[in-house]
Amino acid sequence: MPRLATNKDGVITLEFDVPNVNTTWQFCALAYTENLKSAYINETVTANKPIMVQANLPRFIRNGDRVKLLATVMNNSLDSVNANVEITIFDPAKNKIIKTCPTNIALAPKASDIVEIEVGEEITEAYTGIGYRVKAQAGSNADGEQKVIAILPSTTEVIEAEPFYIKENEQSISKKLPKAENGTVTLEYCDNPVWYCVMAMPSMISENQNALAFSKNFYVTSVSGSIVSADKYIADALNAWKNSETLKSNLSKNEELKVIDLNNSPWLTNAERETLSMQRVIDLTDPNTIDKRKEKAISGLKGLQTADGGFRWFSKTDPSLFITLEVLEDFANLKTLGYLMADAELTEMLKKACNYVDAEVIKEIEKYNIKKNQYSGYFNYILIRDRFTEFELPKKIREIKKEVVDFAKKDWRKLSLSSQAEAAILLADNGYQSEAESIIESLRQKARKDDSIGFYWDLEYVDKLWTASKIATAFHKVNPNDSDINNIRRWILQTKETRNWGESRSAC
Repeated sequence: MPRLATNKDGVITLEFDVPNVNTTWQFCALAYTENLKSAYINETVTANKPIMVQANLPRFIRNGDRVKLLATVMNNSLDSVNANVEITIFDPAKNKIIKTCPTNIALAPKASDIVEIEVGEEITEAYTGIGYRVKAQAGSNADGEQKVIAILPSTTEVIEAEPFYIKENEQSISKKLPKAENGTVTLEYCDNPVWYCVMAMPSMISENQNALAFSKNFYVTSVSGSIVSADKYIADALNAWKNSETLKSNLSKNEELKVIDLNNSPWLTNAERETLSMQRVIDLTDPNTIDKRKEKAISGLKGLQTADGGFRWFSKTDPSLFITLEVLEDFANLKTLGYLMADAELTEMLKKACNYVDAEVIKEIEKYNIKKNQYSGYFNYILIRDRFTEFELPKKIREIKKEVVDFAKKDWRKLSLSSQAEAAILLADNGYQSEAESIIESLRQKARKDDSIGFYWDLEYVDKLWTASKIATAFHKVNPNDSDINNIRRWILQTKETRNWGESRSAC
């Protein structure tokens, strides 16, 4: 808690320590009296020194290692400075200097630089730890940092894991293993990585009571139930897993590879939660459980649908075009897969939702006078509506659709990669196969290709998994036999294979 000191005039001085981080903090304070008079302050406070150092050190070093230990020197002042920097390696037990490295660096205003010291043969078996000290001084300003780094024997066991993938047309693969007298090698093998998707399905079931959770639950339950019921082999395999190690979290398996007891670690709860989720995969073999989940999801959605057909996110909120489109997209995807069940109540609910989004899109375009060159924002809407051919499109929406398709044909190069994928699907749906193929070829050329992990698109500030999923869908739509579809799937699977997949739309 901050220390408060009042002077003779009643002015309060606050003293408190901030964490050792060179950054800006938001400071908020509320003062009030017994008769409820109050005052409030909200300011930003920058915590730094004119000259600062920050070490970037490993947790440990092994005997025989040769390492460079780095530190950052920062000039937070508005003037250029020459800083004298000294890095010292010492024996913390005897406070004896092992090695020192003085240097002088010039720093521009608000600039920083890296300093380093290399250690290797100085670190003998006599040390169980070494001290690291870095000091910087510029005029009357100075800063320093000191830490101890553990020294481990060179025989300390180190665990290294490397995933690899054997392509469908390959029979073997070579991997170099490090030489070790007492080393062990553990091989985990999955003959069909799609099983990772099967095991992840229960983790996508959400207990949240909102429209997106209900629609995602219906989607996942319908897909998983349909897959299992269509293939007896999958159901038999799931039943065989009941009493095996397969349905244990990866954190819970491989006891011989652990350096600490899981029960005494902060990851115990994560492991238990993941194991429980994986064991719920057995529910996929129970038709009654599948039906109950679907009924619960539909009931929840009906409770959140308003009279005009729109879906609320939560109860007692206004209906939302965004939320309604998200819900419709899940059902549209099920329809495309052939997994949407025939149900009169469900059909009526979807019809009302389609009428709502049609009316809202028309209202939005007219209200904000949206130009034709801004129609790329409606690609996904048109894709969703095109799946529900049983519900007639209003005349105005048919006109908008024509403009959206024309825009996709002419200006797809101006779009983001995920929007280009949507444009390819839209054009393929409307008979423009050659134009769709041109977009797919462009996306293929922009992919990062790696023999070990597959195809992906390395973009900043976007969801890479979501982008890859969209593009994979476009590849499959334009040419279901495209050999690169498996390359994209491989990257997605290797990205997610050991994690709880969560409830995101990209996971679905």
